[in-house]
Amino acid sequence: MALNAHGGLTGEEPPTNARVRRALNLLKPVLDAFIRQKLAGVPGARVPRDADLQGLLRAMLDNRGTFFSGRSGEALKHNVNLLRGARNWNAHDVVLDEREARQVIETVAIVAERIGAPHEVIAATDALNAPPQALSVPPAAPSGARVPPPSPPPGTAAAGAGGSSDRRPPRVQPRRDAAGVIVNADELTADEVALQRVLCPGCREKVFEEWSAGWDAHAAHRCAGMTADTTEERKSEFRRRFGHLFRAPARGESQRAVMRHIWERCCPDDERAIREYADAEQRGEVRRTNNASGLLPEGYARALLADGLRKGWLRPCG
Repeated sequence: MALNAHGGLTGEEPPTNARVRRALNLLKPVLDAFIRQKLAGVPGARVPRDADLQGLLRAMLDNRGTFFSGRSGEALKHNVNLLRGARNWNAHDVVLDEREARQVIETVAIVAERIGAPHEVIAATDALNAPPQALSVPPAAPSGARVPPPSPPPGTAAAGAGGSSDRRPPRVQPRRDAAGVIVNADELTADEVALQRVLCPGCREKVFEEWSAGWDAHAAHRCAGMTADTTEERKSEFRRRFGHLFRAPARGESQRAVMRHIWERCCPDDERAIREYADAEQRGEVRRTNNASGLLPEGYARALLADGLRKGWLRPCG
């Protein structure tokens, strides 16, 4: 049962509320274990044995120094308060619209990642925000009756014989500000933002001069849109939220092949080529079988570039 827009009762749980409920249920056992572990050594701290999600969130807010310290403390506290409100909405049968449901589920995923939830929990939560499949099932016709074919949606061409109408919405196009910076990267694809000037989709403050160069340092240390605490967690959060903006690695592409592609674009700018290769390695687009040398990505890229120019598998410019 749920309240509809007019305050009346509906007969079944709305799909949006059901998704939010599943997300909150995924979070609860992980959050329970996390809170009890953190409060185990805190004098006077107590969590009821059978605390519900609201009680767990309240315990976090009652022990702010334990849970909300550090650079990400305020952001985590904000997300915890959002979840308290969402839990109240669901408990009181308020119908959530699609945008509200997606916001709550994303908040659950952020909190889950922040507290170190297993990958399976985070993936299952993210799956609840997958684009819904639009299913249009016509009502059953009386026996023997002819059902006219559905009219194509406005703005689409009717299907020809043996063809099909294109029901996909028009693609979102890059939007740029007066300085030529793409400002809607989160709505675009990797190919549309690659090597472009892009406003960070996380904090909407940093401008990447050539996306995605430098994303990892920004995500790890400066992006105000990230809520995780450690540098690796912050980078992981950035990749989880904006992974669609990174090009997938070519299957079986070797280190030399990746460096050749980069060198073709960057030659004769050695430093730019080194940055791009290091960035590709940190995105997982190229891998080392081992790191016996102990070199950081930039150092390895510099050595690989020098090796290519010395041995001839990279051509000097000009």
